[in-house]
Amino acid sequence: MEPDKMISVCGTICTECDYFKKKECRGCNIVLGKVWWSGYVDASSCPVYNCVTTIKRIENCGLCSELPCTLWYNLKDPKATTEQHNRSIVDRVKRLKKDPR
Repeated sequence: MEPDKMISVCGTICTECDYFKKKECRGCNIVLGKVWWSGYVDASSCPVYNCVTTIKRIENCGLCSELPCTLWYNLKDPKATTEQHNRSIVDRVKRLKKDPR
C-alpha cells in the first residue's frame, strides 16, 4: 500500500474521496465507520465497516472468503451508475487482494 493513501476496510481510498479532500470526513478507519452517509442506509455506521470490525473481526474485506459480498453490491452510491459501481467493486477487490493490510 502506498504510504500517502488511506485505505478503508472495504478498499476505498479515503484520501481520494471528495469528502476527505474537503475535510468533511477524516476517513472511515479514523471515524470508526461512522460515515456521513450511514443515515441514508438507516444505520449508525457503515454496514461494511461493522461487518469487518464487529461481526467477522478481521482487518479488512480482503481477508473475507465472501469478497465481494451482497452487502457490497447493495451499498451503491445513488449518484453512480451500475457500471461505475461494479467497476468500483472490481478495483477495490484488486486493491485488497494485492495488499490485504
